This record gives sequence, structure tokens and C-alpha cells, in this order.
Amino acid sequence: GQGYDVLGPGRVRVRWWDFFNAPVETRKLNRAATLDAYANALKRNKDRLTGRAADQLAQFFPRQPAEHFRGLNCVQEVLQSRHVHVDPYGNVFPGVCNGIILGNGLEQPAEQLWAELAENWQSHPVVSAVVTGSSFELMQRAKAFGYRKLESGYANKCHLCHHVRQFLHDRRIWPEAVGPTECYVDADKP
Repeated sequence: GQGYDVLGPGRVRVRWWDFFNAPVETRKLNRAATLDAYANALKRNKDRLTGRAADQLAQFFPRQPAEHFRGLNCVQEVLQSRHVHVDPYGNVFPGVCNGIILGNGLEQPAEQLWAELAENWQSHPVVSAVVTGSSFELMQRAKAFGYRKLESGYANKCHLCHHVRQFLHDRRIWPEAVGPTECYVDADKP
């Protein structure tokens, strides 16, 4: 919150600012009240469902079958965004897609990384799938490794993508593209 206070709301994006600064202390609520607080916050703050949120918060959204996401793509989110994240290991991720490794900033300069990605994105197993056909295409490719879709459906295309990538990570499929482990922790473990 200090960066937000110093630089102001026009320069710093703090997700769920109202939720985390609400007068209700969610750590002291029982599970039902906590889930209710999350559900209300999700109504106000539309976010992608990845990581633990995909497992724990998807229950608050209506579910769609995987086929609902056929025909979509993630060109804007992955290849055209100017927003990236870099983890402590140097892994570079699309800004909204934690756990999809685009390259490593410790091994090559950012300009080179972006030039190689722009020229060779079709050879990246995850990027090529989501850019051409969103998480539905990634799911189709993962079926060759035994992936089974959730019969209960998915809250959005990001929920489907994370679920497929969790499957790939757990089986060490495409570890150069799906990782690190910190992005794919078991939601049932603390």
C-alpha cells in the first residue's frame, strides 16, 4: 500500500484495494462469512482466475463447458501486452499469465527475449496454443498426455488454462514453458 500512497492511484494498480482495506477483518471470520466476503469482492473486482484463485474462487462463478471457450484466443494478453512479470529466478511471464514462462531475463537481455518470442512463438508449446485457440486449444493438446476436462466446467478461459497447466506441471510436461513450481502449488496444502 505504500507505493499506492506515495505515487497515487493513477500510477500504481493495487488489485482488490477496497477488499484488503475494508473495515471487516476477514482473518477473524468463520469460513462461510469469509467465502461470502470473497464472493462480494469478486462481484466488484473482475479478475482472471489463476493459481490458488482458480481452485478456491471459481466456485463463485457460473461454470461453462470447455467448448464454450473454443474460438477465443489470447493474442492480446500474451503477445501484444506491454506488461510482464519477472520472478526471482529470472523467468519472464506475460503480465496476466503467471506460470507461462516466455524466457529467462537472467540468460538473455529483454530485447533479445522479445525478438526471439516474436519470431518463434509458434514453437512455444503453451504460447502457440493460447495465441491460436486460447485455453481450449491448450486443453486439446494436453489430452494427448491424458488431461481430462472438468465435468463441472470452468469459470472462464483463464480458469481452464490454469487447470490444464497445473496438470502439465504436475507431470513435468514442457517444464521450460510451464513453471516454476511456486506458480503451481497444491491448493489443498497450506
